[in-house]
Amino acid sequence: MDNLQELSLSFFYLSGQLHRLLRVLPPQMDALCLSVCGLSDRDITALSQSPQAKHLTLLNLSNNDMSWASSESFQVLLETASGTLQYLELNNCLITDSTLSPLIPILSRCSHLRVLSFAFNPITMPVLTSLLRHLTALMDLKLVICPVPVHCYEHWNLQDSLDQGKCAEVQAQLRAMLQAVQRKDMHWTIRSK
Repeated sequence: MDNLQELSLSFFYLSGQLHRLLRVLPPQMDALCLSVCGLSDRDITALSQSPQAKHLTLLNLSNNDMSWASSESFQVLLETASGTLQYLELNNCLITDSTLSPLIPILSRCSHLRVLSFAFNPITMPVLTSLLRHLTALMDLKLVICPVPVHCYEHWNLQDSLDQGKCAEVQAQLRAMLQAVQRKDMHWTIRSK
C-alpha cells in the first residue's frame, strides 16, 4: 500500500468518513477520484489538511453536492494542491456563481493545471468569462470543459429547453476571447450532456 499512487472510490458513500481513509493512504499519493461519494464539508476539510493534498496531480470530486463549496475548507484544499494539481474535475457538483467566484483567484494560482472540467453546474456567462480572463495566464492549461451558461436554458438543466443558438453564441464568444489574448493552444468547450 505504500506504493499506491492512484485511488478511485467512485460510488463509495464516504460522507463524514474520508478522514479515516486518508489516515491509511500513503502521503505521496497523486491521484484521487472521489466521484459520487456524498462528500461533506467535513470531508473536504480532512482532505485539505491531509498530507496527500500537497501531492495531488489529479483530483476528481464530480457528482458530489458542493453547493457549500464556497466554504473555507474547499478554498484551502485548492490552495494546498495548487502547486501540483494538473487535472481537476468538478462536474455536476451544483457549483453556482457564488461558489465559483471566490475560487477563481485560487484556481488562477494552480500553475501546473492542464485540464479543468466543471460541466453541468449552474454558472452564468459573466462568471464564466471572468474565469476565462483569469485562467488564460496559466500556460499549461490547454483544456477547459465548462457548463452551458444558465441563460441558454429556458429551465436550467432540462435538455429539451436548451437553446442551441445561444450555445453557439457562447462558444463563439469564448473562442473570440481566447484569440484576443493569443491563446490558440487553449480550448474551452461547453458541455450540455
